[in-house]
Amino acid sequence: APLCFANKSTKIVLAGDKQQVGPQLLVLGDQPRKEGFSISLLERLENEYNNFGISADSYIARLETNFRCHPDILHLAGKLFYNCSLKSDVKPESTHPDAPFPLVFICSDIIHPHPSENPINELEAKIVVEQLKKFGSGWPQDCWGAKLDPSQICLMSPSRT
Repeated sequence: APLCFANKSTKIVLAGDKQQVGPQLLVLGDQPRKEGFSISLLERLENEYNNFGISADSYIARLETNFRCHPDILHLAGKLFYNCSLKSDVKPESTHPDAPFPLVFICSDIIHPHPSENPINELEAKIVVEQLKKFGSGWPQDCWGAKLDPSQICLMSPSRT
């Protein structure tokens, strides 16, 4: 829509992340793919500007500092997806001292036909509860300045059982 109303003096700023999920999953057919519609507009524009050489650098701004993501998670994303070093402005004490990483995953082999018949689910639930008790009893109140609020805990599971 902004391009429809643009004239010679119009400046349009597009902001986004070309590495996020793009249209390649949504574009079906060989002809649209051949025409480049399976590549996001941001990525096509960046490729176009890169063809202009060093003079195009003033038109592309890359933000490399994240203010919400833990440094360890950001390092992994930078290495796997962005092929560069991303910076995090999150303080190291934002991770629980007993947690080996900012996210804790507890996994089991869930290849059973029906979750209610799966004794591993019960064992898995007990492990999760024990881990939460451990984090709760070692809550770094001196560092975080607040008591543990159980309503702020988020657990995710592949099944509701």
